[in-house]
Amino acid sequence: MTRTITDPPAANRGSRKWLQILVSCRPQLLDGAIAQRLPQPPGAVDWRSPLASDHYAEYRDQSFVDRLAGSPHFRQPSPQTPGELSDFWPRFGPQWDALAVTDKGQILLVEAKAHIPEMVTAPSQARGESARQQIQQSLNAVKTFLNSKSPADWSTSFYQYANRLAHLYWLRELNGHDAWLVNLFFLNDAEMNGPKSVEEWQAAIRLQETFLGVRQGPQANYALNPWVGAYVLDVFIDTNDIPVRYPPPI
Repeated sequence: MTRTITDPPAANRGSRKWLQILVSCRPQLLDGAIAQRLPQPPGAVDWRSPLASDHYAEYRDQSFVDRLAGSPHFRQPSPQTPGELSDFWPRFGPQWDALAVTDKGQILLVEAKAHIPEMVTAPSQARGESARQQIQQSLNAVKTFLNSKSPADWSTSFYQYANRLAHLYWLRELNGHDAWLVNLFFLNDAEMNGPKSVEEWQAAIRLQETFLGVRQGPQANYALNPWVGAYVLDVFIDTNDIPVRYPPPI
């Protein structure tokens, strides 16, 4: 349940396709785009998923942590005692589009988008009242930590982005890892009728941030929360710069 292989494993369209191509065929393009946003650019990036050799599997729950820990660059923080993910989030949590660890020990959690409707995600589908309460408690803790004044329920509106922020918080603040959330936005995906410019993406991103309260309203001049600004990276890659059209088949 925590390691997912789609059918077919090699995607033929959308953000999954482009991400698989980059990790398998053009990692230097992806690495370079991310390195430009990191305060300490890495010399090497160890991509843990999605890999052709692993049937382009995607990971969630404890499996995503274990997958990261399998990298030779993974560094267990010290002297903090790691908190259990199961104490923070129930099963069937975020399924990550891509995972990596850099040679500087930076953990990269990647979410990819090729068109704006992908940002509008379904509410939490938590199974059972205890799971719903655990999610709500963790989301409220993150919302308080980020000083969000939004009346929005994070378990309903823009839930995917909210739960990714929560897992970044769990890694960084509760476990001491040098973790980063990378929002990877593709330009000029004609098949998906995706944005053709960075500005189009940025308008949608600002709306999402403002709605969730991580970008404050008029009184604060719509300033982005400093923690989000520091550890959430918006990265843009033009599909026209990717010479390969399809990922290697399995």
